[in-house]
Amino acid sequence: EMIYEKPLGWGSDGFTRNYMDFQAEYFENNDDEEAALLADNMRHPLNEYIYIAINYSVPVMIAVLLLLIMLVCYKLKENSNESHTFVLTATLLAIWMMFSYPLSQPLTWNIIYLSLLLFICNSTLRVSRTRIIKGIIILSASVLIFFICRNYTIRHQWEKAVELYHTQKQKTIAFAMFDKLKNIYGNDAEFLYSYATLLYNDKQYENALRVAEKCDSVSASYDLEILLANSYMFVGELDKAEKHYTQAYNMCPNRFVPLYKLFKIYKK
Repeated sequence: EMIYEKPLGWGSDGFTRNYMDFQAEYFENNDDEEAALLADNMRHPLNEYIYIAINYSVPVMIAVLLLLIMLVCYKLKENSNESHTFVLTATLLAIWMMFSYPLSQPLTWNIIYLSLLLFICNSTLRVSRTRIIKGIIILSASVLIFFICRNYTIRHQWEKAVELYHTQKQKTIAFAMFDKLKNIYGNDAEFLYSYATLLYNDKQYENALRVAEKCDSVSASYDLEILLANSYMFVGELDKAEKHYTQAYNMCPNRFVPLYKLFKIYKK
C-alpha cells in the first residue's frame, strides 16, 4: 500500500517514519486475528528490495535489480575462479536481500567493495580505465569507512551518556553530553527516543514531551507512542494520552499495556 500510494518513494527513512502508522490503520479497520497475534514493532520490512522501493522509489529498486543481473551476466561469460567467486557472491547477496537487511551491516558493504575490486581487476577493460575505476572505488570505500568510524565514535559517546545516567548516577554529565550531541543527532529517531526516555525517567515530563514530539515527526513506533502517552498522563493531558495509547494498541493489538493504560484513564 505504501508503494502504491507513493511509487516515487517516501524519502530517506520513509519506512521508519510511516510504516507503523499504516499498520495501525490496518488493524483499526480490519479484524485480522491471525495477523494481530503476530504484529510487532517493525523498523524494516525484512526485504531490502521493498525497503528501497518505499524509501527511494520503484525505478531505483528496478535499477538495483538490473545492475545485479547485468554484473552477473557479464561475469558468467568468463570462465575463471575469480568470475565464479563474484557470481556466487552477487547471487548470495541478491537472495539474502529478499529475507533480511544486509545493507544495514558494515560487513556487507566491505564484501561489496571487495567484489567490485575483484570485478574491475579481472575485467577486460583497458589498463588506464581499470586504474581510474579502481581508484574511484578505493576512494569511495575510504570515505565510507571514515564516516562509519566517525558515526561509531559519536554513538559510543551517546551510549556512554546513558551508562553514566543509569549505572553511575551522574545525571548532570549525562544530560550535558546529550545536549552536546543534539547538534549532531537532532533529527535521528533513535537518539531522540533515547534522550526523551532519559528525561522521562528523570521525571522531566514536559521536556520529555518536547523531545518525544520531535521524534514523532521523524519516526513512528509502538514504543514511542507509549512514551508519549505516559508523558501526557503525568502532565494531566488525558485526552492526548488516550489518543496515543489507542494508536499504540492499533499498532500492536497483541500488547496488553495500552488496554490496561486506557482502563486507568477511563477510571480516572
